[in-house]
Amino acid sequence: MKHGYLWIVVALAVAGCTDPELTRESVDKLKSQNAELSKTVSELEIDISEQDRFLEDYTGRMADILEQISTLEQNELRIQDLSSDLASAPYQERDWASEIGAEIEHIEAALRRNEAQAEEIRDELNSQREHNDELTALLASHQTIIGQQNSKLAQLQQELEQLQDNFLVLQEENARLGIQVRFGESRIASLDQEVSDLTEKLTAFVLAGNVQDLRLFRKNDVIKSRMGRLEPHPSGIGGDQFKDAFQKVDPYNATLTVPGNMTKLRLRSIHGKHPDLYTVKAVETGMELAINDPDAFWGLSRFLILEAR
Repeated sequence: MKHGYLWIVVALAVAGCTDPELTRESVDKLKSQNAELSKTVSELEIDISEQDRFLEDYTGRMADILEQISTLEQNELRIQDLSSDLASAPYQERDWASEIGAEIEHIEAALRRNEAQAEEIRDELNSQREHNDELTALLASHQTIIGQQNSKLAQLQQELEQLQDNFLVLQEENARLGIQVRFGESRIASLDQEVSDLTEKLTAFVLAGNVQDLRLFRKNDVIKSRMGRLEPHPSGIGGDQFKDAFQKVDPYNATLTVPGNMTKLRLRSIHGKHPDLYTVKAVETGMELAINDPDAFWGLSRFLILEAR
């Protein structure tokens, strides 16, 4: 149970270390958005600069036209002066009138052209001013968005730094837990070995049968003969036939009863060489084996083989 708890703590610590990556993605996304907005703002600034140059050019052209109109107005005044002079010189009235009339027509035509051109330029200037105002408003909007994004970016960067600090702390904690886990695993392995040894010590096996049974067990490699004594066959221990032949018993139970109609019970395993450790007697249900010293008796072997006759 303790081993499982340590693994759960380590898993939680490792799982908590993924948040910095999520925040870093948010920061990178905001940086990308800011880059796009900055590019748009630069394009708007270039567009506004071109519009400003356009307005300057039209303003210059308008000034030229106004200057021409002023010149024409001065010429018109001069013609009026000439007409006044003609009134005082009747002998030249026809020739001067024709020349002055032609000049007046030319000036009036030029005035009409200049006024039409000036009106067209005024319309274009008004349109450009409106477009320039729209660009200025759009630029201000983008600058506001960039300011908000920069503020959010700064906040996320602070959060990222905090998460990175937390990540370092978690790494240190993870390393410390790893040491505890390795110690726990070593301790569990030691306890498992102790349990295995204790289980083995607390478990004994008994095989009982007549002569024919024991002969069949030897034929099937369940048991074998060694120096006149019988013992489990190494290849058969733990197999199905072994489990069917041998019965588990409590080694600290000092009395074993072998039921059946028999008159003798012979210990064919190594235990038979130590008659001082046991006593065999007949009982109503069969034969009884009384063990005098269980530790010494089962210390010889955990496998007891009995031959009943």
